[in-house]
Amino acid sequence: PPSPPPLLPSPFLPPPLLSSSLVTPDFLSLLGDANSSVPSKPNKGKFKETSASDKSLPSVSQEKGSTTAATPTATTPTTGNNMDKVQPYFRKLDMDVFAVLHYAPLSKTIMDSEMHTAEREELAIQPAQLLFLLQDLYNKLSSSLSAVGFGARWRKLATSSDKQNAAGSDSTAVQLAEKVVELMPALRDHIENTHAFFQSTNIRDDDGDSFSPDYPAQCECLTLLFKILAVFFAWPQLSDPMYSPLLHQSLEILSKSPHSSVSKDIGLVAKGACVYLERFCEHLPLLSCTRPYVTLLVSICTACQSSVAQKRVAKICTQLLKHSWVESTMETTQQRTEALEYLLKYHFEWSVEPLKAVEEMCTKAVPELIGEDGGQGVSSIFPALSSDNFPCFYKNMMITVVSQIKAIPLPTKGAQPSSEVLLDRLQSIHLSANVLHMLVTFVKSFEKRAVLSAALKYGTLYIEALLKFGMPVIDVEFRPHKDEVLTLLKTLQKSTRCFQTFCGHSKVKRDTSLTNHVPKLKKILEMFMFKVMEMLAHHDCQEAFSVGNLRNRDLQVYTHTSQHNLHNYALGTRDSIASV
Repeated sequence: PPSPPPLLPSPFLPPPLLSSSLVTPDFLSLLGDANSSVPSKPNKGKFKETSASDKSLPSVSQEKGSTTAATPTATTPTTGNNMDKVQPYFRKLDMDVFAVLHYAPLSKTIMDSEMHTAEREELAIQPAQLLFLLQDLYNKLSSSLSAVGFGARWRKLATSSDKQNAAGSDSTAVQLAEKVVELMPALRDHIENTHAFFQSTNIRDDDGDSFSPDYPAQCECLTLLFKILAVFFAWPQLSDPMYSPLLHQSLEILSKSPHSSVSKDIGLVAKGACVYLERFCEHLPLLSCTRPYVTLLVSICTACQSSVAQKRVAKICTQLLKHSWVESTMETTQQRTEALEYLLKYHFEWSVEPLKAVEEMCTKAVPELIGEDGGQGVSSIFPALSSDNFPCFYKNMMITVVSQIKAIPLPTKGAQPSSEVLLDRLQSIHLSANVLHMLVTFVKSFEKRAVLSAALKYGTLYIEALLKFGMPVIDVEFRPHKDEVLTLLKTLQKSTRCFQTFCGHSKVKRDTSLTNHVPKLKKILEMFMFKVMEMLAHHDCQEAFSVGNLRNRDLQVYTHTSQHNLHNYALGTRDSIASV
């Protein structure tokens, strides 16, 4: 008779000691199948008999008197999903277990009877096993190192497992960071091996062959490798002068640079690490992988406080935006959008001239989407930009313009800036006004709800920031540069008229999410008008000010009257004065 199937650990009681050698994909799949049928709520005081077919045992195939577990099918959950189910049944791995990551591949040679090589087999850690180790290491670091800089908010939002990992850790955060530095050569080698895998996969894919079955696991491994290093360099205490030798050592290991004295400039070491990591940006498999990759670069720059490295990161983000990303079923739309927003943020924010970067995208890349034949759909300058994800680009460009206005220093008593500094600030405000006008005109070409909502929201913030940070500079520079100031006001007038059109269009569409921005925008426009009137009266230029009535129009420049649309109120004083 066939032997009985192997006994599985009880789903209600954890196994006494579970060795790490038992952690294989097949073992995890069996545990996942066994735990999937455990009831969430037991019956109250009632006992129900179950037949043999209802028991949670692996399916067996009896063939030639043997019993073997059925081969997992394509629908079997992945290793990561099963780990989420069986995580409570495993004891924590010690940090010494991760020494396996240092092991180099071994070769096993099988000899024939004449002592000739019959077969040679390479023994190395497999992607599924590497994924299991990296996931456990990432959980340890995220719960131990990240929790150091958090207080009551972290204790409130952290899960029970996070608190257990943080409280029950055998080593302190400093000891854990030192262990990570010891593992960094192995982590770096695994990044290079994974990068080489994607290089060869891309070459084979160009020839028409299909991807390797290890492709999804390799993507997850690369993502976890970047996340582990990003969590380490984002450790708050790492920027403390007490731990500067640890930071130097980790950066030198990561960049493969020879060991130098601690007195070496930390900015140069950080730049070397960014240069080393730049080699991996060309063969990232998915757009969602770019976020942990850029997060690692940002963490290095933040820990070192290096402006030179920040420029390097901005250059890398530009290269990633100029890459054509193909949609994949291994990532969701939300993951792609979040990764794209992260790239755009540091592409603009850490550029040498952020407004120039936004202007370049507005004048060169976006017009390719607004062709006479309906647009190409994808930009040739920035292939990551398309008509579908234009709202994401538009939102980040508006955020950059607003942030640049807020970066203008406020005037202080007794410290008057020089005329050259004031002129540079006026030119910066003028450039932001020109970029804002270009962005506002794009709304009529891309009639999307997300674009119009971003224009209303960040247009309000722009005028609000202009009143606080820009108008003092404009007031001081009115007499010495009268023509430049009047040209600036005319450019702003074009944008305010477009904002009035957007307000009217929102009322016509009766979209609550859009009309919620209208009252605040109209109030800010009114305040801006009064500020301009006050400035012109102060400089005896009342003739440059005139009041006119604006018609209530939609995006198609169709005029709506209050009699034609009862829900639209007649334009009164606020609409009239906002046209100045």
